[in-house]
Amino acid sequence: MEKALGKSSLLSLEECLRLILDGEAGAGELGLRTLIQANPQDLNAWGHLAYLLFSQKRYREAAECYRTCHRISPALIDAVLYEVDCMEKLGNRHQAFQLLRGIQPIPSGYEIPVRDRLSRIEPWGHYLASRLRKRSKLISQRLREWGFIRGLLREIGLLPFSFRAIRDSGMRGFLRYLSRGFLEESVYRYPVPPCDLCGSSFFRGVFFIDSRKIIRCCRCGLERVERVPPGGQDVASGFYEREEVIADMVADWQDPIIIRHRMGWLEILFDVAGLRLQSEKSRIFEFGCGSGEFLAHLRGQGFEVAGMDGSARLVERAQQVFHLPVDKCCLADLPKPKEACDVALAFHILEHLDSPSLLFKHARKILKQDGCLFIEIPVPDLCRLPVELKTHGSHGYGSSEHVHFLTLPLLERYFLSHGFQVIARYEYLAGDLPAGGMLGRLCPE
Repeated sequence: MEKALGKSSLLSLEECLRLILDGEAGAGELGLRTLIQANPQDLNAWGHLAYLLFSQKRYREAAECYRTCHRISPALIDAVLYEVDCMEKLGNRHQAFQLLRGIQPIPSGYEIPVRDRLSRIEPWGHYLASRLRKRSKLISQRLREWGFIRGLLREIGLLPFSFRAIRDSGMRGFLRYLSRGFLEESVYRYPVPPCDLCGSSFFRGVFFIDSRKIIRCCRCGLERVERVPPGGQDVASGFYEREEVIADMVADWQDPIIIRHRMGWLEILFDVAGLRLQSEKSRIFEFGCGSGEFLAHLRGQGFEVAGMDGSARLVERAQQVFHLPVDKCCLADLPKPKEACDVALAFHILEHLDSPSLLFKHARKILKQDGCLFIEIPVPDLCRLPVELKTHGSHGYGSSEHVHFLTLPLLERYFLSHGFQVIARYEYLAGDLPAGGMLGRLCPE
């Protein structure tokens, strides 16, 4: 430490950062300040010093550093956003709001970060006045619809069961849900079905995000989006027909790591269960097979394969690229295969379905008497997690395509209630949140 301080005037930026990474934050900070003293326009030194101070919860000093970064480089919008974060941490919401309003016009690529921060810190009076002013015409139109009035009155009547959801989402999250869900997207037109797992009609709200209200069954604990279009949100929106979405998914499915992951867990669970997956004799069916990469791999291992998917674009690719026997259909219209299957697979499909029970019912129809069903899904218990993880864009409430939010115990209840014996399971960490899977064998009737 003393040696580092003694030669701080000679430290380069890289040496300062190395000191910080090695746990000598004081020496690293001194080195950064020396660099700034030698060159007050050193943007990199100012930025790293600001980040160090922020990580140490020295928000006022960090804000001054970020302000200097923006003064040196006025095009550096990130510096303004980080200064806003500092002001928010200090409780100075008014100054943070004024900083955000000063970002005009908002550069491309910064719309979401600016909007998210505005939604958190915008003063109540300004928030309500601006929303009412922008939506006054839409409100007057909706007030002529009995469905809107009935849905809104129902939501008001359910407020005693939504206090926790409003607390976790924030009042702005709740008002944003009313605005987007009831004024912009008319979600009140969709029915509120009973719980798909236990049939109960008693729920409590747990979270509001965008136009979606997440509810939890009071009997079994299954969480789902309260109102969704028939068939699921992704089908109604045409999400899986978009070119950019397909390109991203195909890139993932082609990844050898993904294929090895799926094949590895499939083999491990069969081994744990004392079963043998015999390629020369087994026929495998995949629900939601996408563009067929994993089915093509299985066929290359000697298995007979078949599958289905709801996306016409993905099915077309599976048929044209891999020449796979794949049907384009929804679960409700799935035809019974000519031959019964030994194994049915569903990788990250169940959470997208408005009725997961349908998958289990169709699995029973297509499997042999002792056939096996293998399912992998995200399994975080979201209601117990902090808000930043609840709103996770892939496996949390922030995923606009997910309808149901399950855990491994709930998945096991699905297996058991549809006549499957659970014979193996697993869980792993997928980024910040857990995912897991289960293998069940069809019980004799």
